Amino acid sequence: MKKNDHYQFEKIFKEEAIRGEKVHWQLHWFLYSIILLLCMIVYFVQGKEVGKYGILLSLINLLYNSTLSPFIIKKKNMPWNGYVMVTINVITLSIYNFMDGYYISTLAPVTTAAVMLYPVIIFLASLRMDKKLIVWATFSSIICMDGLYLYFYNSFDPALANQIVSADPLGQFYRTVYLALCGLFMYQVPTSMLRILKTQERLARESIENKQIAQKDALTGVYNRLYFDQHLENSIELARKFNYKIALFFIDLDGLKSLNDNFGHNTGDFI
Repeated sequence: MKKNDHYQFEKIFKEEAIRGEKVHWQLHWFLYSIILLLCMIVYFVQGKEVGKYGILLSLINLLYNSTLSPFIIKKKNMPWNGYVMVTINVITLSIYNFMDGYYISTLAPVTTAAVMLYPVIIFLASLRMDKKLIVWATFSSIICMDGLYLYFYNSFDPALANQIVSADPLGQFYRTVYLALCGLFMYQVPTSMLRILKTQERLARESIENKQIAQKDALTGVYNRLYFDQHLENSIELARKFNYKIALFFIDLDGLKSLNDNFGHNTGDFI
């Protein structure tokens, strides 16, 4: 890849990262607003203590999101924000799952639907077109999810654990593989985008080359009759519209036919 092409792709990736930053910010508002509402239902309607922690953690995320608003509006590139936001998301989700297991059931970290938010965090990280961030989101999610399982594993009720497939170590292994596959698939997003950009750049270059071939004489590189006719018509129209004169130069080579006849067309082409 040429240096200029690499710079061009880096610039496009930077623009996409800023756009992804804004999309992530918007989805963050939507996601944690929904979670806040659900946690309020859990606490005020169902009367479960874990809802109180969910409300607090949701408000922390929304507060952090609000502090980003000036940067998002000004479209500033913030590479550090991706890692901060992913870390906050993973820790917040893990704390909630821990409290869910502590106050409601030790089986919560393997049976609650909140566990499935880890892939969402990985997906949001992929919007920034940063491979390292995707790896960090995947790694931290796996560590926290497996850590919760190991912490509560010895506290599982044997009677219930034997009836729930997800409580089995093999079930946890499946969840770990699932998260790793999510990270692997999301890791391909920047690579696929780069491949698309390269293809578009190649097609654009070929289109320009084909256009030049169609408009220029193959021997001299001078624009051909079609190009000449189009620009002559445009020049005449502009001259009439703005009332100015144009000039047409005709350049000819005397004796070219005799050169071709006596010395061959290769010599004529060279002349």
